[in-house]
Amino acid sequence: MRVEPMANLPRITCRLFCARDLRKIKMAGIASTVYNVICRRSSTFALAIIAGTFVFERTFDTISNQIFDSYNKGKQWKDIKHKYEKE
Repeated sequence: MRVEPMANLPRITCRLFCARDLRKIKMAGIASTVYNVICRRSSTFALAIIAGTFVFERTFDTISNQIFDSYNKGKQWKDIKHKYEKE
């Protein structure tokens, strides 16, 4: 028994996005501004990654220190040193 190909169905093709395809996509608003200011040049993109990493690290460190201090309130040296220091 011979199986015939499905000629009447539309053919689905998959394509990977390349730079020329990205230029064809119409971006609006904030996405196009971010792309034009940051992502267009590799040097500004690298600087944005470095700056974002620095801001993330400082924010994460500050928040984790606040959580640790609130969890261990009364158990740290800064909380009990007044009991042991001589004036």
